[in-house]
Amino acid sequence: MNYQKTFDDPLKLTKLALLLSGINVIDKNISKAARLAIDSLFFFNLAWLYMDVIAEFFWLLDGLRIGKSFDELSIIAPCTTICLLSSAKSTALYCKGNILKATVKKFKEINEDNVELANLDDDNKDNNESVGTKTKDYVNRVKDRDIIKKSVKTLHNVILIMKCSSVVVVLVFCSLPLLSMAYDVHNYGETVKKLPFLVKYFFNPFTEMMWPLVGKQSGSHVFPVDSLQYNNKLVSDLPQCLQYHGTVYKYITRYIIVNGIPPVLTSSEVYTLSLSAGLTVGEVELAERRLHKYIRET
Repeated sequence: MNYQKTFDDPLKLTKLALLLSGINVIDKNISKAARLAIDSLFFFNLAWLYMDVIAEFFWLLDGLRIGKSFDELSIIAPCTTICLLSSAKSTALYCKGNILKATVKKFKEINEDNVELANLDDDNKDNNESVGTKTKDYVNRVKDRDIIKKSVKTLHNVILIMKCSSVVVVLVFCSLPLLSMAYDVHNYGETVKKLPFLVKYFFNPFTEMMWPLVGKQSGSHVFPVDSLQYNNKLVSDLPQCLQYHGTVYKYITRYIIVNGIPPVLTSSEVYTLSLSAGLTVGEVELAERRLHKYIRET
């Protein structure tokens, strides 16, 4: 009984992870409505993910246009690469769903055979030991059973680790912009609105109405199209917060020197400046305030 449970637990976790991604590996007949809902979830996750992938691509083009350095542009590469790889992997699983179901079903049949043999061996264990001999088939079955049992336990532990890691990634990824904003307030007394991704939209996402909506939409992308790989995009966000902040001063200073911006910027001038320099409106306002504060002090 325990042996069967050890096999079923990781299988259930794997099915649940794939089901949240819109990939059905359930080996029983389901209704057309349920199948349509699962398929729709996959395409919804894929479209939801690529909204930011496309926005990241436009951010990259804009960075090339204004002459950002290779180091600044490379910050976005890991995030975009992982998104593309994970979506390619999940698409292959989705398109080969029948093969995946057949594989899972075969694994279950193999396990059921091993459970029956294990129960039979346990029943005959005393008889084999009483005569002082063990048949070759009995010894081989015990060895095979032990190998499979250890492998399944390892798989179960790996899935649990990945599940816990995903929870941590969700929490850290969604709260990273807020933590960075709190750090700015603590050290500088002011901050700007930030988002989890380096993206360029066709509208201003930093207004009072749009920023919470865009932030929730970006944060929800941490729920993966491929739950086994997509959550690693956090790797690209850590250097982004450390390095991108310092580029504000270079572009704002260059623009002020070249264009002769007046001491006080209007809202339209701030927005024009942010588009030209590849910065957010909040970053421009903060850099402008700090620049004039520096001028007054010196």
